[in-house]
Amino acid sequence: MALSDPQTVAVLGVLVALAGLVAGLFSQFAALVSRWFFLRERRDALLKVALIRKEGVALRNEAMGADDPVVV
Repeated sequence: MALSDPQTVAVLGVLVALAGLVAGLFSQFAALVSRWFFLRERRDALLKVALIRKEGVALRNEAMGADDPVVV
């Protein structure tokens, strides 16, 4: 293979361009998958915090009512 042949240079150029395109597409796909995992983990963490907060509020309200000497 001689790089002095214009057809060889053109084929190599097309192959390099295709390799760049494939790398770009893979990079975009990897970014989407990473974002999807991040959002799923964030959603699960926020749900956990909400449940812990709900339980804490219930415990606080129960304790405030138990200590009050005038309970109706």
